Amino acid sequence: MVLVAFSVSSWWQSTVCAHFSRYAQAMVNKIYRKDVAPGRNGTKDDAPEHDCLTWFSPPGHLEGPNRSTSRCLRTVMTKAVSKTSASLPADVIDKASIRAALRKGLRMKVNRRRNSARVLGYRALGVYLDPSVPQANIQSVVVESASAVDDEDGPASVGGNQSRHQLVLDSGGTNTMRMLSIDDTAAALLGEFLGIDACDVSKSARTAGSATVKTYVEQGELRKFILP
Repeated sequence: MVLVAFSVSSWWQSTVCAHFSRYAQAMVNKIYRKDVAPGRNGTKDDAPEHDCLTWFSPPGHLEGPNRSTSRCLRTVMTKAVSKTSASLPADVIDKASIRAALRKGLRMKVNRRRNSARVLGYRALGVYLDPSVPQANIQSVVVESASAVDDEDGPASVGGNQSRHQLVLDSGGTNTMRMLSIDDTAAALLGEFLGIDACDVSKSARTAGSATVKTYVEQGELRKFILP
């Protein structure tokens, strides 16, 4: 007979996190394609305040299954817990307690990763869009070809002029500049929240995130739900 304490083993917690990561990436793509409204109630009323990079960042901690969170996040978390609990051995007793333990562990992870993703987003991008930090900004530049830059934020046509972006930091009159890779920034944000390496972010989720980050840059503002 398997004890209830078996539910908190690291293997099962890792399993539910892996399912969460997979389902969350699929949700990113669905929100980007507008197949799903990303707002708190899952309706179009509050959806304009959210996008495919903010639905996982509710204003408050996930103190319970339905508090301070979006419908999309609740859906992904519930699906991950259900998928994991469905694979429990048949002789496990008190599966309800095990599911509760899995939900609690997943909520704790989401709370931690959400905060770290916000900090990363501001450090990597938000500070350059913050009007209260005049020393930092993002500038548009035009390059002649793909070979003109080492780190791009989109595809380029050889021989054609392409618009890119660079991060500029003015420190005592000395400018420090580096090219902004929108694709890598989006992958890093998603990877930070999901607890996976940026290189493991799926192509579809990376594409959706890249388009959203590019919107931030063009509008000159980072969404409030991913500000620390």
